[in-house]
Amino acid sequence: MNPAGQLEIDKTMTDDGGVRSIVARWVITGTLTTRSPVLIGGALESEILDNEILRRKYSGEPFIPGATLAGALRNYLMDVLAGYGQSDSDIDISDLFGSPHESEDPWQSSLIAFDAVAEKCHLTEIRHGVAIDSRTGTAEEHKKFTYEVLPAGVEFPIRFDLVVEASDDEIVLLEKLVKALEGLENGDIRFGMKKSRGLGECVCSDWRVKRFDLRSKQGWLDWVSTDHRRPLDGDARKSIRDAVSSELDKTVEDLPDRRQRAVFRLELDARGPLIIRSPGTSADDPDASHLLSGTQPVVSGTALAGVLRTRALQIAQTVKGEDGRRLVDSLFGPQLGSDTEKARRSRVQVTEASIESAKSLQPTRVRIDRFTGGSMHGLLFTERLVYGGEFSLTIEVRNPTAADIGLLLLVFRDLVTGQLQIGGESSVGRGITTGRLTIEEIRLDDETLTGITVAPGEVCKEAARLEEFVAEFLGGAGKNVGGER
Repeated sequence: MNPAGQLEIDKTMTDDGGVRSIVARWVITGTLTTRSPVLIGGALESEILDNEILRRKYSGEPFIPGATLAGALRNYLMDVLAGYGQSDSDIDISDLFGSPHESEDPWQSSLIAFDAVAEKCHLTEIRHGVAIDSRTGTAEEHKKFTYEVLPAGVEFPIRFDLVVEASDDEIVLLEKLVKALEGLENGDIRFGMKKSRGLGECVCSDWRVKRFDLRSKQGWLDWVSTDHRRPLDGDARKSIRDAVSSELDKTVEDLPDRRQRAVFRLELDARGPLIIRSPGTSADDPDASHLLSGTQPVVSGTALAGVLRTRALQIAQTVKGEDGRRLVDSLFGPQLGSDTEKARRSRVQVTEASIESAKSLQPTRVRIDRFTGGSMHGLLFTERLVYGGEFSLTIEVRNPTAADIGLLLLVFRDLVTGQLQIGGESSVGRGITTGRLTIEEIRLDDETLTGITVAPGEVCKEAARLEEFVAEFLGGAGKNVGGER
């Protein structure tokens, strides 16, 4: 190790002929399953859609490129080891992922990520979205977009090969690789577009691991004779750490997680009808229907983020004026088309949720003439709504300040007490929810809070600490705006 704490890596090719001296090859496979719709964009060939999913050219199968998988793992591992948005010079992952492009002495990655081709995927979904004016709560003109997504439940067989050279510290490589793959296992890594708005959620399971000793002739023969698509057999394991530790016959040590974040879970009950609009696809469909993923009604991440942003802006501007808008922009990113600030990624990550135990209703309505009080000719319309049901949503805030947390606690209070509606037609009583908030984790500087549940009418023993977050928001005008650390 050098004085800065970085690994000193010698990638000199010393074998006869100037080739890499490889002593072992790890093969790791698993099954990646989408938990929400996924949009990994490809070449746009449609005149109707704004974004299409990526497909193989000749077979038409959707796939995730190996470069996308490797890039996601690299970014996740750096976030975990250094913290969100940090470029800590003491953290070196180039022994696993290769040297940076600007390196004067480049060497290739020890990790090989294969393309993951979807299995048993025949149908895709078309999603529609609009930009909402935060002042009026209505759709902005000429800001509608349409995109294609893979539905939840699509499976991708994935494969990674780890090439171990004689100069490598094999245990160190495995510790970093296992930590990165745990991001796939626990669903922390998302893929494609709109990751912060509920799309791209995946989990990985059915891990199989095998180490091939390439210092022996039999090890080479065993590796060469494996099948490309199904290289490993035997019993699968749920945990990648257990699978690697079992093959290594030694426990792989865990690495510290330095991410500063707050993770909230909202468990909500719909107290009546709810609609997140989606146009029909056939002639006999109603004029507007609730959004479905497959046959399941869902609350989309874009709808939830829009609701949270609008209420947060109302509260923040009331308390802080223009500083409040800057605080909200630092959390959710500047609005589409904003001329005041450069585009910036949202620090608030939301999930998409399926609505369970909901009923379907199809009421017919008519527009009323405000002058006569009678119905207007030709303006009869039908809607398909969901009624009742429950759903669970997860919100993560990256690099939060105490003021950020305080503002969001006020927004969540309105959601769980029925004062803030989700979806459309809130003015006629739709989208009302009640429920409870669980603070799964707050990791802020040297403080860590976990497992705090807040529900209307119940006493929370951590209430005093939560009130301190709210007080920080109410009293800290202009303080730490932007989540800078």
